[in-house]
Amino acid sequence: MSGKSSSPDLPPHSLPGSDDDDDDDDDEGEGDTAGYRPPADDDDDEDEDEEEEEFSNEEIQPKPKKKRKTVISRRGDIEGLRIMSAQSGSRAAAAGKRKAVDELPKTKKKAKPAKKAGLTTAAKGNRSRAASSASSGVGMVGVDDDDDDDEAISKYGGPALDNDEFEHVEMPAKRKKGLPKSDNLSVTAAQNLNKSAKAQRGGRAKWDPDLDLPHGSQHLFKTAVTPLVRERAGALLPWVTPNVEHVQRVVDDVYGTKKFTVAVNGAWYGLAGYRVSSWRNNFVSAAHTTIEALFFPPDDAGESEGSESELDDDAPPPNPPAPGSSAASENPPADSNESEDPAPEPFDFETREGRAAFVEWALQTHKNGQGKETGSMAFQWRVWGNGEKKQGFMLSYPILRTFSTHLAEVLSIPKQFDISEEPPIGALVMAAQAVHRELGFWTTGDYVAPSRDRKYTFSADNWADKTTMENGARKTIKRSSKYVKALEKWDKDKWDELTRRTARILKRLRRRNKKAAPAAVSEPQTPEGSDDDIEITSD
Repeated sequence: MSGKSSSPDLPPHSLPGSDDDDDDDDDEGEGDTAGYRPPADDDDDEDEDEEEEEFSNEEIQPKPKKKRKTVISRRGDIEGLRIMSAQSGSRAAAAGKRKAVDELPKTKKKAKPAKKAGLTTAAKGNRSRAASSASSGVGMVGVDDDDDDDEAISKYGGPALDNDEFEHVEMPAKRKKGLPKSDNLSVTAAQNLNKSAKAQRGGRAKWDPDLDLPHGSQHLFKTAVTPLVRERAGALLPWVTPNVEHVQRVVDDVYGTKKFTVAVNGAWYGLAGYRVSSWRNNFVSAAHTTIEALFFPPDDAGESEGSESELDDDAPPPNPPAPGSSAASENPPADSNESEDPAPEPFDFETREGRAAFVEWALQTHKNGQGKETGSMAFQWRVWGNGEKKQGFMLSYPILRTFSTHLAEVLSIPKQFDISEEPPIGALVMAAQAVHRELGFWTTGDYVAPSRDRKYTFSADNWADKTTMENGARKTIKRSSKYVKALEKWDKDKWDELTRRTARILKRLRRRNKKAAPAAVSEPQTPEGSDDDIEITSD
């Protein structure tokens, strides 16, 4: 073996300076320096030389084909491999910052565009609850957006996690059904109370007791709640609608305290409002039937409607027209030499002119001795007496018969339920206003059906008090409340008289066993109103 070198030949592409590494290896190995070296050490030195040649002399000679890598077992070799070029889809690796790995890729691979670097499957599973918020800008769980150098590595599949607990475990992410569990998304039953009335009805235009009221409550709603609510409405001021508290008390009386809750946008209050509106329309129907029966009495009526003998003095026949009226001029005395104050002829309802004369007389406004209008009209008095001997305010036959529709509601209330002790001021005023409205459609002697314009409807907009501006100040025009003060002065005997007279009329109508004729679509005569209360004094 003489004549041979004491050390093996260097690889063809080894660079100067590699002898230092060989000396270090010889010191650590066993046997003499001319012995055989392990393949792993030779490959490591060769790889190290190739890497240094690649970065230091890249333009001088082509890069050699890399040999198969073996397991790296030295820290120094790992440090030499830290110098790498950044790959697409991952952050550049910094020198001196790398964890030990078992094996490096054989060849460099470019990241596929469709597969971006990111979390491992197991880590993604931990943020499944936050998946729905990712599109809204919320950061992903487990991802640190800060661009720091702590334990960063360029690795196939993306950057390594700070906590590599899941790097060796892969499991499919489990999708959970339903909305994410969050306090901000919780829905409570209280929110349903804030729904609009139409939303609670499922898009229907109106409430339906069969669909919207609790099961089993419909019968009592019809037989008890409806008449009780209408009775309460009649005891309020004119055109005042019962509020939620009024309806709640009625529902509590019928079904039990707090068994059902009445809300302003709920079914109970909505249906109660419907019943109050139809109750007001009943005055319109009753007024039309009353005036029509007065002018054209039915065949079985005997004497004309409102005759003294038939109604037991409840409603005397209409007084003759006031002096100076058109009816009076049409019925002059037969002989001018007769008494200066002859008994005028009664109205002739069989003629158009006679009916027109009666309407003109009925709608005349009373004036006091000074010529000032007091606010009342002839048809509102049981006895007019040409405005000088008037008696029985709000007790005329047309008003009593119209008011009987409210009394019928009160009498239909089951006996186990208490009725209000308040007098029916609102109901009586609206009955009188309904008669006033109806008479306005007979001014020609024949009924003239109104148009469908809203200004003719029997509503609060046309018949309740209204506020106007006059000289920069608000002014209330009293169209309904002007009667309230006079009616508040009535004692119990006066209200009992109203009930007694109305009950007689209602009994007679029921005895006939004839339903009232359906109300024509008639238009109200809107009152002008005033800012003063009426003056009521019986002569």
